[in-house]
Amino acid sequence: METRTEEEILAWEKQCYGMPSRLIDDLVSEDAGSIYDACMTLAGHLSNLQERFCYQESEDQTAEENHLRQELNVAKYILFKYIMDRVRGADL
Repeated sequence: METRTEEEILAWEKQCYGMPSRLIDDLVSEDAGSIYDACMTLAGHLSNLQERFCYQESEDQTAEENHLRQELNVAKYILFKYIMDRVRGADL
């Protein structure tokens, strides 16, 4: 198994996430007092992504953009129906 240096890990995180993972952890920790709150933070990021890339429902929207919009909606549906509702019911 290959061991990566801290610099390699940081470089990978920056190209993958656009920031070090510790900043993502800080973002969720600041906003999330519970699993439900963390899910709401995630839902917000999914909605922001949808707004930025494919919210325009117009004749100019390509099939690929529409498919991306639908995939984001599927992700949010799963998050709300199968995770957040269960978390809310368990009061975590």
